[in-house]
Amino acid sequence: MGSRENTETFTKWIEAHRAHDLDTMLTFLTDDITIQSAAGADMPPAKGKDEARHHWQTIYNAFPDFRMDAVDLTSEGDTLFAEISHGGTMEGPMGPKQPTGQSYRTQGAFRFDFSDGKIRSILSYWDTAAMAKQLGLVG
Repeated sequence: MGSRENTETFTKWIEAHRAHDLDTMLTFLTDDITIQSAAGADMPPAKGKDEARHHWQTIYNAFPDFRMDAVDLTSEGDTLFAEISHGGTMEGPMGPKQPTGQSYRTQGAFRFDFSDGKIRSILSYWDTAAMAKQLGLVG
């Protein structure tokens, strides 16, 4: 697959993410998907579709209005880099952290690797300190 096809897959995946449509999101992933995020211990790495579903369901439970938007994309071969803006209101627990009712919005860098037209891995980084401050989790 080429960059154009991978960008189209990513676009469909993020549309499903915005809709919190886990079943559709999972159709764009390989069976052995790996997800690593900046959330650390609150969101340990996920391997496989079952853990991916749990990963995103945890986010949606904590942030029912969670939304991700692509700001900028760069794709070459089987790798796509995306600057993504994301945020929501913390209305449920996230790991040991109890809901604050406050909102956050931040941008981060995400790397998507593809295999045969599906997302094989996602690696993400964002300013977790700014996120925690906006959510009222730190002073």
